Amino acid sequence: QAPGQFPDAAVTLLETFARQAVIAIENVRLFNETKEALERQTATSEVLAVISSSVADAAPVFDKILSSCERLIACTDLSVLTLDDASLVHIGAVRGALGLKAAENYVPQPLERTIIGEALQRRQVMHYADALNGVDVPRPVRRLVDRIGNYAVVVAPMIIQERAAGAFYIVRSFAQRQWAPFTTREIALVETFADQAVIAIQNAKMFKETQEALERQTATADILAVISESPTDVAPVFQAIAERARVLCRADLGMTSRVAGGQLHLMGVDGITAEREALLRSRFPMALDDAPPQARRSITERAPVQIPDVQTEPGYSHKATAQQIGFRSILSVPLLHDGQAIGTIGVARQAPGQFPAAAVTLLETFARQAVIAIENVRLFNETQEALERQTATAEILKVIASSPSDVQPVFEAIANSSNRLIGGFSTAVFRIFDDQAHLVAFTPTNPAADDALKASFPRPLAHVPVAAPLREGKVVRVTDTEDEALVGVSVRDLARLRGYRSMLFCPLLRGRQLIGMISVTRREPGSFAQHLVELLQTFADQAVIAIENVRLFNETKEALEQQKASSDVLQVIAGSMSDAQPVFEKILESCSQLFRGALQGLNLLDDDDFLHLAALRHPAAGSELGFSAEQLAAVRDLTRSAYP
Repeated sequence: QAPGQFPDAAVTLLETFARQAVIAIENVRLFNETKEALERQTATSEVLAVISSSVADAAPVFDKILSSCERLIACTDLSVLTLDDASLVHIGAVRGALGLKAAENYVPQPLERTIIGEALQRRQVMHYADALNGVDVPRPVRRLVDRIGNYAVVVAPMIIQERAAGAFYIVRSFAQRQWAPFTTREIALVETFADQAVIAIQNAKMFKETQEALERQTATADILAVISESPTDVAPVFQAIAERARVLCRADLGMTSRVAGGQLHLMGVDGITAEREALLRSRFPMALDDAPPQARRSITERAPVQIPDVQTEPGYSHKATAQQIGFRSILSVPLLHDGQAIGTIGVARQAPGQFPAAAVTLLETFARQAVIAIENVRLFNETQEALERQTATAEILKVIASSPSDVQPVFEAIANSSNRLIGGFSTAVFRIFDDQAHLVAFTPTNPAADDALKASFPRPLAHVPVAAPLREGKVVRVTDTEDEALVGVSVRDLARLRGYRSMLFCPLLRGRQLIGMISVTRREPGSFAQHLVELLQTFADQAVIAIENVRLFNETKEALEQQKASSDVLQVIAGSMSDAQPVFEKILESCSQLFRGALQGLNLLDDDDFLHLAALRHPAAGSELGFSAEQLAAVRDLTRSAYP
């Protein structure tokens, strides 16, 4: 109260208090900012936790986003809206009295009629700070203003890979007509929540796509399993396809049909009652001209055909049947083989509407599997004989592998297998040695005929009527053994004795050299079919392989024995440098093994031109090949003669 100057110390003190006041203000500001940041991070973390625990469904994530937003931002209404492929807006989640009331009777709206349209069109966050009085406020936003009064709105678009997926919006309205726009920080938080909603949508979409792909793969695997389990009957495959098609296409009815004899046959049905199935099956088979339009068109056009509503489709000829069975929309896909439609797969729904492209793609996959099944059955029936041939071939190769030093088991296996698979009466295998044909294996008929066959061989090749073409590598068909011009008297007589009328000869060739032949006979006259000739040629090739294997095995074995003998001698030489006698003994031992001789001797010529018996090897006395003492003495005397 008194006049006068304050001292410098008072000024300094107040400046200190001023700085402390600033510190307090900054502390409160930083504390509030940190608290808000922590709350935002906590909210973000909570939303991410829900995202991780709800990958298949975005709805819990939307609810959590709205709860977090309500807690962090002062607002009265907020919603997550999603956009489908038809550009219709759906409610994902909503909070607030106004939003809940609007959602009660909400139906999907065209994008341009909603408050999120401008944000999605511009691909940016829109902040309508004064939606009641602001300029350039879109009509949908303005319509909302008329109902709730003065308010501010933020719309954050949700964009997935350049595609609009929806938007997150919040509303701040004031009953007392106090107006406050959203802050930059609040708008940034809304954007964060929108990004999290995008993650949830992506997760749910990818999960759904993955689940659908897994379902398709599982269905495909199931059908392939049915195909593998039913190689002779296509009916189980068609029924399985009808079932999987109905389930995966979210349809009420699945059907498969097949074209045969100019008619359409119903193969598989799933999804309807037994009474309706019986009614449907009673309509089949039917002429293609009388078939339902979707099936007839998909067959003739060789392309998928959809009818969104059979009851309103002009000229649909099976409306009564469709009504009785209980479907309105239908999709039919053809089974195509070599460009021709051989059947159809169809799915139908009780409600009208278009099937999605994914359903068409799925049915086309099933159609390919149905064709595979049809082809499998056909090929199975056609190739059953081929399988038997391959089995016989494998068995013979197994015999070859297990008998590398003896060709006889192979010849016997070839005779038996070729006779069985070619449908022969009897089969014989011959080898050629010194221009003579030797019988090495045959299938028996009766003892007398078998003895006659064995007695006819060996025979000079010149006396075999078919030898000339066989030498040239040609297969010989004898259509009738009663024709002496073809075979001669001796072959005719043997044929009569053994009881056959036709013959097939196939040469065994090593390079261009004839080393044997195979003959197959039949009771009836006539020619052998070409595929049987080719089969016999396969057996002939295997016989040649067996012969070559044995020859190479024996040559290799002999070479190995010679190498071992040489190695043994060299080893003795290395161990007996000062005495040649052990070497001589080892040489004779090796000779006895390699040449199978009864007596082996090694003679040396001395400086006086006399031969000396350096080593002698012979069987032990008393053995079958043993020599007497007198004989051995004679051998020794013979070696003491002057060298010529």
